[in-house]
Amino acid sequence: MSPGETTACASCSMYLHGLNGVAKHLAQRFALLIVAKVDISSICACARKRNWFDLRFLSSASNSFSRDMGIERPAWMRNMVQGEDGGRFWYQSTPHSGQAKGNGNEVLRGVGLLTLVWNLLDVAPEGRGEWEVRMWGMWRKIVAIPSN
Repeated sequence: MSPGETTACASCSMYLHGLNGVAKHLAQRFALLIVAKVDISSICACARKRNWFDLRFLSSASNSFSRDMGIERPAWMRNMVQGEDGGRFWYQSTPHSGQAKGNGNEVLRGVGLLTLVWNLLDVAPEGRGEWEVRMWGMWRKIVAIPSN
């Protein structure tokens, strides 16, 4: 989410939906925090709407966290931060799909390893192709699966 927005973009939502599914497993090894530069009530409302109950959200809207960590970036760019022993941190940024291009039509990617979706598309017969993440309401609608 970016300041002034009320929902996360489709791509960020896909990442967070996947992380929510494994958050309890990851908690056995490390703390996973999702930080957005939006007020905490907006973050929580978005998380509730999508049933992201296993993720811990923090706001950097009214503090200097992003600047202090050296990860202040344009609103459209993601940052991943990991703390290590001795207080060192690293981060990796990647543009949202379509915001910045590599060579030709190649969309720059940097955090694809954080979601199973991209990895499965890479082994699909057609590969990733032109597929783009879209909001499709999977967290708002339950589909009945017919029994045999």
